[in-house]
Amino acid sequence: MPSSPHRLSSFVEYPADSPFPLENLPWSIISTKSDHADKRAAVALGGHVVDLAALTSLHHLFDAQSAHPPPFDAATAARLFAQPTLNDYISLPSATHRAFRSFLQHLFSSHCALLRDDPSARHQVLVPRDDVTLHLPVKVGDYTDFCASREHTINAGRIIFNVDDRPLDENWLQLPIAYHGRSSSVVVSGTPITRPCGISKMRVPGAKPHFGPSKVVDYELEVAFIIGGGTEGKPNDLGEPIPLQEAEQRIFGLLIMNDWSARDIQGYEMVPLGPFAGKNFGTTVSPWIVETSALEPFRVPSPAQDPTPLPHLDQRGEGKQWDISLAVDVKASDSDKWTTTTETNLKYLYWTASQMVVHHAACGCNLNAGDMLGSGTISGPASDPNPAACLLEKTWGGRNAFKLEGGGERTYIQDGDTVRMTAQATRADGLTIGFGDCTGQLVSARHAA
Repeated sequence: MPSSPHRLSSFVEYPADSPFPLENLPWSIISTKSDHADKRAAVALGGHVVDLAALTSLHHLFDAQSAHPPPFDAATAARLFAQPTLNDYISLPSATHRAFRSFLQHLFSSHCALLRDDPSARHQVLVPRDDVTLHLPVKVGDYTDFCASREHTINAGRIIFNVDDRPLDENWLQLPIAYHGRSSSVVVSGTPITRPCGISKMRVPGAKPHFGPSKVVDYELEVAFIIGGGTEGKPNDLGEPIPLQEAEQRIFGLLIMNDWSARDIQGYEMVPLGPFAGKNFGTTVSPWIVETSALEPFRVPSPAQDPTPLPHLDQRGEGKQWDISLAVDVKASDSDKWTTTTETNLKYLYWTASQMVVHHAACGCNLNAGDMLGSGTISGPASDPNPAACLLEKTWGGRNAFKLEGGGERTYIQDGDTVRMTAQATRADGLTIGFGDCTGQLVSARHAA
């Protein structure tokens, strides 16, 4: 168990470097083998999950007169946590989220006897993580994908246009560019992704458009921001902007996201309206949502922005990112060895999550609890050893193949390959905040005319 004076201590045993300590408590939706249809809310704690629906049956824990009361009664908790999505809970005010998080940290602390000294209750609410199935934690109402990494945008532009010194477009430095994605194809980690079919055209003289399976399937390592209820527990009204000082309160938490991309389909369709079929065939997210409160120890200044953004986006040098290490591993179907293809960090992102929220709502667009904002591909600086957060960059448009640990090589993802994304924030005293895995296997196309 953690021994640092700056660490929380729980009666639930777990290693000091567990990705799911009491300081984390990430959220998901679970079911068990015995009641697979019964989906309900849970948080992770060490090697267990806390079944929050089961917790609500212990009414004495929700006593409003206790020394550390929860922000709602047992009946309200039962209604919130027996649902197959977290949408109703995350739509509550951000102060309520913080209060319930504090309640859970007290309840499972080593100095609280309510569960510590009640083996029957502990058995009821603590379920081994290996015994549960994890589901998509929210019903994603709308999904917007940004392009907030300076390094990725520069690299992709130079690859696509084959111009080694191509600069950033002027508008990219004035606003966080985005497109509207497809929420219906957002899936939880472990869901197979089918190679998409679409229209593409080879970049050679005399080539004609053709329909068929994409030949250039890529991953994009991103972080997704899940919109919550904000300070008032309600969405901004249609026509109502969100000021910069309130924007981060709109974000409930973060998860890992793989923005699967069919580069050949995407490349042919993007002009003049942007990505469509090259993107909407599948977006994989990790099952655990890490609350922004859990990530507060890992705040760092965001990169300097030059030119200074327009006033409604200007953070006046006080912009913040999160110091979260990100990685991608790829494994072929005929191998048991993983090849690390990307190592980067969320702190490199040029535009902040707050600026994304502000820009999204500046026109009067209303953001609802459960909406998802993708960060865009998070590539690192060229000085890092493995900074490319997609294979378009890593192979420089397919020109430079890379070796797999188990033999063979790749330029893009082949049928049967599995892509695994991971993220964690680590402090000097060993505190680790993990996100779980974001994994998907590419399977063969179902149809080609």
